[in-house]
Amino acid sequence: MPVYYDECPSCGGKKDTRSVQCRQCNDGPFPETKVCTVCKQELPVTAYRIRTRKIPRPRSQCKACEAEKQRERHKKTPNEILNRKRRAWERKNPEKHKLQQWRRRCRAAGIIEEDIPLVLDRLKEKKECDICGEGVDNLGGKNKDTLTIDHDHNTGAFRGLLCNRCNLGIGHFQDCTGNLERAIQYLKNPPR
Repeated sequence: MPVYYDECPSCGGKKDTRSVQCRQCNDGPFPETKVCTVCKQELPVTAYRIRTRKIPRPRSQCKACEAEKQRERHKKTPNEILNRKRRAWERKNPEKHKLQQWRRRCRAAGIIEEDIPLVLDRLKEKKECDICGEGVDNLGGKNKDTLTIDHDHNTGAFRGLLCNRCNLGIGHFQDCTGNLERAIQYLKNPPR
């Protein structure tokens, strides 16, 4: 099949009749803005993902439109398939999965967002309870085998890492130093 050439509207050079521009004009530097094919808005090139090809170009849809399409596709996917994919990812990435679990636990405990990196750093290096000093494996799968994140319930500030028994003990004494002092006196001098 013969190839027919026309004139490029940008530079006047030869181009294939099926192309809009010649190869040099098409592969040249792309403009600072681009119109999204879905939302029809003219957006800066930073609002688009860049294709990973020999000549990187911005995609035809903006990041927001691509994300919306992905959310719709995700809603249509059955839960069994999503769960299977999630479990496969967790098996492939156990360290990342453990960090996600710890972040989730920090947020559920009400720890301030600025303290979460501090908590994660302490969890990586710390292997014993701050009160009793008992050694604990942080990579264990059960709550009794891991350290618990202790925080101030009034301010949400991180206090330390405790084993499950010490954390429950402080919780049963309602974080009150007076109750703990009375318990110490009771242990030293029990009523007969």
